[in-house]
Amino acid sequence: MTNIKKDIKGSTIEQVRLSNGRHIVYTYRDDQKYIENVLDFIIEGFEKKNLIVYVDTPNYFERVSHELTERGFTKSQLDSIVYADSHHFYASHEPFNVVQIGRNFGELMGPYFTETTETRIWASVVWIEQDQEALKRRICLNEHNYDCFVSENSNVLAVCAYDELILPASLMNVILQTHEFHMTDTDFSRSHLYKKEPALLFRISEQIKLEEVKENSIIQAEKLDMASKLAAITAHEIGNPLGVIKGFLQLIQETNDVNSTIQLYLSTINKQVEKLEQVAAEFLVLANPQLGNKKEVKVFGLVESMLEQMTLETKSKKIQFKTKIEDPDASLFGDPVKLKQMLIHLVKNSIEAMDEGVITIESKDLMNSIQINVIDNGPGIPKNILNQIGEPFVTTKEFGTGLGLLLSKQIIAGHDGNLIVESEVGKGATFKVSFPKR
Repeated sequence: MTNIKKDIKGSTIEQVRLSNGRHIVYTYRDDQKYIENVLDFIIEGFEKKNLIVYVDTPNYFERVSHELTERGFTKSQLDSIVYADSHHFYASHEPFNVVQIGRNFGELMGPYFTETTETRIWASVVWIEQDQEALKRRICLNEHNYDCFVSENSNVLAVCAYDELILPASLMNVILQTHEFHMTDTDFSRSHLYKKEPALLFRISEQIKLEEVKENSIIQAEKLDMASKLAAITAHEIGNPLGVIKGFLQLIQETNDVNSTIQLYLSTINKQVEKLEQVAAEFLVLANPQLGNKKEVKVFGLVESMLEQMTLETKSKKIQFKTKIEDPDASLFGDPVKLKQMLIHLVKNSIEAMDEGVITIESKDLMNSIQINVIDNGPGIPKNILNQIGEPFVTTKEFGTGLGLLLSKQIIAGHDGNLIVESEVGKGATFKVSFPKR
């Protein structure tokens, strides 16, 4: 058991008894009371021989270290504290980066933490000024990550401290959903919003993947812009000669002097010309990324409409479609034509990769976003290709161009969405598309 002591209205001492495996948010105003609470937390850790992890600014760490020395604690005890500068730990020189924070946490705890180590963590959360909605989403994700860690390790007690004077009011409610207790300078109580099985975010692994995709969004946007410009030039340069070639082919085929062998050759040439025309058409679409009129699009209707069209594509193959729509009323705000085109490209990619099997289209609600997944049990995508998926001319198909997935990525980006591709060779591939809720 652990005791947390604090002053109430400057006179009364309250002791709150807690078992480990608890997650506490501390919002503070009084600088001195903050120091006292840090000291109580660390001193009790010394008494219980806990592993103490302390993430705070150098100024506070220096003050706490000085006070501990004044109270007679040895250098050896002070050196046993695993300390990290909160500005470095939270990378406060850049927008709040959950993935990097997770890595920092792993590196900090890795050499010391085991499943049997009695551990207490005190972390003062810091950030730079940034988009409030993005900050809220990322801090929620970070705290959810902490809460999962604490919930899975009953030997951990964690306090996440926030300066109440700079904490946006909009963040308070969502933070309380990921902390079992709320502590202030003058009060300590259970969070009335806490969910022991955190439901704030669907799956931490899914959200981290989304964060990794978002961190690369600027690079992706530049690539798409470059591809669009290249596509405009290429479509023009290919389109005109193709038109001439096709015209003369038709004239030759209509000539009575052509024997059956030459007619076969001409037919083969014509099919190849049609393939080139299709590539040119895809280039034209890529070169003109503008979305049409946006409106509410029901996910269920979008999937049904796509399946009606794609069922014809599988007539010559033993492929089954399955759907798992979590919420039939879920909707996206976007261009229905482009969204359907995007979904068709993803499904078509699976169809072309397999002769038989199952393709599953499912939708999920991830709190702030709607996710649509296209899952197949085909041959999968090799690792050397996986990281390049969506790049021009990167494909697993012998005569493919990779433009279908590039177009899909462009449409997804135009709707402020994200695409994650997962695959294991021999077991299939999964394309996960997430769109923000309106």
